This record gives sequence, structure tokens and C-alpha cells, in this order.
Amino acid sequence: MTKEPNKTPKRRGARIALIVLAVLAAIALTLGCVAYALYWHGRSSLLGHGGDIDTPESLVDSADEDGQTVTYQGADYAYNKNVVSLLFIGVDKSDINQDAVYGKNGQADSLFLAALDTKTGAVKILPISRETMAEVNVYASDGAYIGVQKLQLCLAYAYAATPEEGCENVCRSVQRLLYNIPIDGYVAIDLAGVKALNNAVGGVRVTAPEDLTFRHSPTDVTRIEKGQTITLNDKTVISYIQHRGDDVNANNRRMQRQQQFLNEFIRIAANNVKKNFTLLEKYYSIAKPYAVSDLTLSKITYLASTYLVGGRIAPNYIPVTGNTVMGEQYVEFYPDEAVLYEAVLAAFYTKV
Repeated sequence: MTKEPNKTPKRRGARIALIVLAVLAAIALTLGCVAYALYWHGRSSLLGHGGDIDTPESLVDSADEDGQTVTYQGADYAYNKNVVSLLFIGVDKSDINQDAVYGKNGQADSLFLAALDTKTGAVKILPISRETMAEVNVYASDGAYIGVQKLQLCLAYAYAATPEEGCENVCRSVQRLLYNIPIDGYVAIDLAGVKALNNAVGGVRVTAPEDLTFRHSPTDVTRIEKGQTITLNDKTVISYIQHRGDDVNANNRRMQRQQQFLNEFIRIAANNVKKNFTLLEKYYSIAKPYAVSDLTLSKITYLASTYLVGGRIAPNYIPVTGNTVMGEQYVEFYPDEAVLYEAVLAAFYTKV
């Protein structure tokens, strides 16, 4: 008589498998609830603003008292309350957290104001020249407030004792420049952080818009020809986004390269995160030692989710043109008022 096999090990294995699946499901549910909570907390803390927006009386046909609706060149516009704005600041120092004294804390070398429409996921970016002449709060070396002066916008970051104060001072000047448009958050990163993020995505590939020569040392020189495509590395990435010539239009050309780098980095990083959302935390961890921001985890979760779900990876850049002249000491950029206001309308308003 054949003895029936013992089924206990199989049954025990089945029970263990069910327990494991239940635990995994509970973990997934918990993580989902956490992400859900972060998303909605971030959303509630970023949306619902508006404030009092200034309107240039010389340009608009009419406007309500707080600038929420305006008539410009015969067309009606309403402020888009679905838009969240973030100011990205590139600081020209290698250690953003090493505080100096007022006036000597580095400068805002690159400035990009991003407007994310949380309803559609579309992003519009205003590149702002560091040489823009703007109203800047100025402080003495001991921190005493001196007053507001018309200076290059990049200097707003220098007049602070900490990177947080520097970012807030830059935001203040940018708001004045852009008719008191709300700025919902800022992210500032130093040069070492740019290297780290460039490495994180395997090196950003760019096609040089001009002939470039980078002298790393008397005997170490990199030459790149116009139209040449290269992958930026630790040796070339900072030179590519920071190199500037001596003529008045040198920074305008540099802004073109900075925009080129930013655009390609966003494309690579966003596509990577869409495939694997956990990479968002990885990129955040890589950037954190080199960055200063007032964005919380919940805000970052909400913004990243909204942007990626929207499916529009490539941002739309809105150029701000004007006059670039040589001042008494430094190059000065004066944006065309109509162009500047039209850029604000395009990024923050919707046509009625």
C-alpha cells in the first residue's frame, strides 16, 4: 500500500506566502497613504494664493485693485491661481553653507523663475539675467539695513549673513521686478551641487552654440568648437555654464548655455523619475548637501507628482529681451517693460 505524501510543508509554504503578501500589501498601503498625505499637504500649502499684484499703468488698459484681472491691448486676462512659482538660483561659490559677511556671500549667478500650472502640468520658465538692474535691499557688514539701491540683481544674494537670507533677498528683488508676482518657493544650489547632479544623470550632453576655450590650468586647456556635441563631466560642466567673455553680451551667451544645460538635465531626470519614482528621493539626497531651499518634503512630492503626471517634460522658456549696456563699472541689463510684462502675463495669467 502506497503511503500518501505529507502535505504539511506545502500548506505551510502557502500560509507563509499569504502572510508575506499581506505584509507587502500593508506596507504598500501605508506608503501610499503617506504619499497621499504628503501630496495633499503640499497642495494645500502651495495653492490658494494671489496677493496684490502691481500693474504698470503705462501699459495696461485697465486692472482691478489687486491685479487679479487686467485688460492689456484690448484682451482680458485673469491671474491663474493654479500656478505655483519657484525661483531657481545658481550661486557662484563651491560651498553654499559656508557663511561669510554681508556683501561677500557669493552672488546669484543664474536665475530661472519656473511657473508650474498644477492643473495641466505645463511649466513656463523666465530666464532672468544676473545683470538686470533691480531694486535690492542693501545691508552693512554688521547687518544694519542701509536701504534700497538700484543694483545688478545678482548682488541681492550677497547682502545676507546666511544662504537663506540671501535667497529671501533675491526673491524680494525678483518680486519687485515682476510686479509683485507671488514666489512660492526657492531652490539655490552651489557649483559643487551642479557637479554632483550632472554626475547623477550620467553627464548632460550639450551641443556648443559657440567656440569655447576653458583654461583649467596653464597646461590644461579644453577647446570646444561650435556645433560640437560633448558630455559634460567634472572637468567641463562648471566651465560650460560659468564661462563668460569680456564684451557686454557675454552673459547673454552664457545664459543660453545655462538654459541648454538646465533643459537637458530636466529632460533626463524627469524621464528617469517617471520610470522609477524612488529616484526623486535619490536626486534630492544628492543635492541636499549643496543646496538651500524652503521647500518641504510634502511640497516637493506634490510638485514632482503634478509635473510628471502632466506628461509635459519639456518646459517652455519665455525670453525677456531688453538693452544691455556698459555702466560705470559693470554691465547693466534693462528689460523692455512691455516684453517683461507680457512674459508675466504669459506665465501667470490666462486669457479670458
